Amino acid sequence: MAVDIVNQNHKGPSNPFTAHVNIALTQGATYEEITEILLFICVYTGFNQAPGCFGILNEIFEVKKKAMTTAIRRIDYSTRDQKGKVAFYLCLWKRKGISLELFNNYWKNVHGPVCARLPGQYQYWQFHLAQNEAGIWPTTVGVDYTCTEEERFPAIAELTFESEAERDIWFKSAAILMDDERNIFSKAIGYITNSGNSKTYIDSIPSGDPNGKLGVVKFHVMVKKSHAVSVEAFRRYMTDIFAPAVIQSNSVLKFRLHLLEEVD
Repeated sequence: MAVDIVNQNHKGPSNPFTAHVNIALTQGATYEEITEILLFICVYTGFNQAPGCFGILNEIFEVKKKAMTTAIRRIDYSTRDQKGKVAFYLCLWKRKGISLELFNNYWKNVHGPVCARLPGQYQYWQFHLAQNEAGIWPTTVGVDYTCTEEERFPAIAELTFESEAERDIWFKSAAILMDDERNIFSKAIGYITNSGNSKTYIDSIPSGDPNGKLGVVKFHVMVKKSHAVSVEAFRRYMTDIFAPAVIQSNSVLKFRLHLLEEVD
């Protein structure tokens, strides 16, 4: 690599620096390790020699990253969610006076297993959320992105059912959960979806029932319609325009959309 950096007059696809980087990658070297070597070489060859190599290195890794993402996206596991025709989606607030760690542990190890054993359900997921961070999304004029402290919640529970009848069975069996909720929750708002209104559009994550970290970044985005449009128009936009646009991105491994009914 040192020779390649010094001989910057060599151009074209047969650039030996590119070849040597590819050899290093096949031998298990990482981007960070190669970058460290380049910085070390800079001390001896002069910093004016290395910038071009850093640019080539970034190009190599960008191509490899896109190829890897495309390969992952060839496998779609979304069909495994199809049996879940209706959903129950709960936003949960921690009870005051207990730590977040205690809340998460109790919900995961005590309350959750009780819920999972109740009859009727097809899937049960717990989502332990990080704090809402402002500035993640590009802003659009007329859309409110603010979230007050009272509106923020640390947890979401999502349950799916094969039919509304199965969901009713679960509701009738859930009294034991209601008795336990006061131990960890200060507030719980539950939304239902009607048949077909909870849909996984794409899922390239191999594990359908993960426990713990997956090594992927997840976002749960709560979208509220404008008062200027009808519920029907809002839902058409989400299913016909928004969802197809999102799943076009190779960066999106999984996209699931719930069209929630108004809270009764």
